[in-house]
Amino acid sequence: MKAIFAGLLAALLSGIPLRTANAEMQTWEGWGAFGLLGEPQPQVSMPSCDAVDIIAENAIGFIWHRLSPRAREATRIGWEWRVDAGPQPTFLGEPGQDRPLSVHILFEPPGEAKISAWRLQMFGFPEEAYVLTYVWGGANAPGSVVVNPYHERGRLIVLRNGFEEYAGWQQERVDLQADFQEFFVKPAQTPAWLVISTDVDDSDATAIAAIRGLFFENAAGERFTPCAG
Repeated sequence: MKAIFAGLLAALLSGIPLRTANAEMQTWEGWGAFGLLGEPQPQVSMPSCDAVDIIAENAIGFIWHRLSPRAREATRIGWEWRVDAGPQPTFLGEPGQDRPLSVHILFEPPGEAKISAWRLQMFGFPEEAYVLTYVWGGANAPGSVVVNPYHERGRLIVLRNGFEEYAGWQQERVDLQADFQEFFVKPAQTPAWLVISTDVDDSDATAIAAIRGLFFENAAGERFTPCAG
């Protein structure tokens, strides 16, 4: 992920935007996409609001969705995903370590200015935002949690590493409140943004990956798609 958050710091200091939209990153209504200006960007398509297909060659890209009021009350999130190709696994926690697929949840701290789509797309993850990143990739053992080397208030949670056999769809369901409280040692804040990313620019590799059936789940056990209400 070369320059994504090192570049973020430079952008914040200089005011120069580092993000750009890409015609090859086609998103569903209510979603957006961006990459690094001057860097290769992935091919992205969304057959539905809860599904993403990605092909990335030496590329980095982000697909984002602002959560609805209903989704912001969710305590859990789940999905199915698969990775059919990815980079050689390296240990996450240091700059420049690639991973084929990640699901990020950004939280808005109480009393802070709301995170805007413009701010997210221009500058990346805001400094004040806590971020949980669920990863498929890297050499860390599944269950490992490391600090995001580009974002001090971010945690990389390895659900499946790059040694996993690429053998079809795998199901995930995570507890956002419990993970926030455990990894940041404070009461959970409000989830505000869902971001999906692919990152193979440092390894000059190819990633082929997909997500299906994204859902949010509230404390009553009700499930709904990202675009619901």
